[in-house]
This record gives sequence, structure tokens and C-alpha cells, in this order.
Amino acid sequence: MRRIMMSIILLAMVSVTIVAQASENSDSAGGGKSTLAEASFSRAITSESLHHFQKNFAANPTNRLIQNAVTNVDVDKLAINRELLTAMDHSFSNTLDTWKVTNQKSSGRCWLFAGCNLLRADSMKLLNLKNFEFSQNYLMFWDKLEKANYFLEAMIELAGRLVDDRTVAYLLSQPISDGGQWNMFTDLVKKHGMVPKSAMPETQSSSASRRMNRTLQAKLRESAKTLRDLYAEGATSEDLNAKKNEIMTVIYRILS
Repeated sequence: MRRIMMSIILLAMVSVTIVAQASENSDSAGGGKSTLAEASFSRAITSESLHHFQKNFAANPTNRLIQNAVTNVDVDKLAINRELLTAMDHSFSNTLDTWKVTNQKSSGRCWLFAGCNLLRADSMKLLNLKNFEFSQNYLMFWDKLEKANYFLEAMIELAGRLVDDRTVAYLLSQPISDGGQWNMFTDLVKKHGMVPKSAMPETQSSSASRRMNRTLQAKLRESAKTLRDLYAEGATSEDLNAKKNEIMTVIYRILS
């Protein structure tokens, strides 16, 4: 809805400009001001064309009104349809549950939260608890470690390809992220299990993961170069795997 209203505002601004130009064209037809179409401007922006743009903008007071609004108030707020907003009724006759909501905060763990919440309902019934939550941070920890290992294994497997090979370039563009899907969630649970949130609560890095991801990405790209250089020097599979395990020790330390 906000995007629609923002589009309406922008269209209104364009319409105002068109109306102003039409008015100016009318004046010109009657012997008044010259228009942009009539002026012999070059294909580059010149002082003459800038003067025309400025005069055209200032000619309509609505432009100033919109300018004052968007320079002082968020466009999203300006785009709100107050009539629709006040017409919404937030009263409900039925509620599905009274659980405490879960919050992924500034992270991309929606898939982990969805999976944990799916298993949360039956767990609460089984344990006869009014409120319960699985640790999303716990699964995030193992997800990052598994993704780092997957990336490094891929770099070893693709070490003989050029660095601008499509697959290599794609993997290097984002070595690790918060994203995931259902099969990744089930694989993590099968291998590493789950724990209550009280056993591993949220941390600053899990709730706002951007800085941690940047650190991991930098380390993994650096490690990819190290592995590729070793391969180019004739390192054996055993040597590459040993180096990978050294790197994974560092990744584990960063996550810990």
C-alpha cells in the first residue's frame, strides 16, 4: 500500500510539471514565454536549460509545497492513506494462541524461526508449558559453521578453474549469509539437534548479524585465495584438506 501511495505522489508531481508546461505553452502561443521545445538547446545540459528547469519548477507553488513536505517528513509517512488507516479494525473475536512472539530482529533467519515455531507448538503441548521457545541462535551457529565448510570444500573442488569462472565468481560473491530453506533446517536439526532458548539465548551478533557476516565473508574469501594458491603450487588433496581444517578452526573461533 505504501508503494502504491508513493507512486501516486510521484505521479502527482509529474502531473503538476506537465500542467505547468502546458500553461507555459499556452502563454507562448499567445506571444508569452518560450518553451523548452522551442528553445534551441544543445544535447548537453547548459545554463540555458538549467534556467528553464528552475523557472519551470518555481512557476507552480504545488512543487514548493511537495518539496517542503518531503524534505521534512519521511515519504512513507506522507504516502499513508489516513482514511484507510483509521478504517482498519484491530479488534478480534478469536485468538489462535497466547504465545510470546519470536523476533528475528536485524537478521535474515526467517527460515530458522519458521522451523522452530513449527516444532514449538507440539513441544509446548508435550511438555505442558504455557510458553516455550527453541534457540534460533543455536541453530544459527551450526548453520554458519556448516556453510563455511561447504564453501571451503567447493573452493578446493573448483581450485583448478579460473577465478572469473561463473560458479567460482558466484560463490565468491557471497560466501556466507543468513538465508536458508526447509531442507537446510531439517538437516541441521537431524545432525545437531535443538535446545531451549534458555540454553543458548540471543547475542548481539545473532540479533544484528551484518557485521559478523562481513567478517566471515572477508575471512572466507581470503581463505579461498589461500587454497587456490596452494593448489596452483601443486599441493595434494591431503595438504588442501589440512589447510581447510586450520581455517575451520579460525571460523569456529570467530563464531564462538
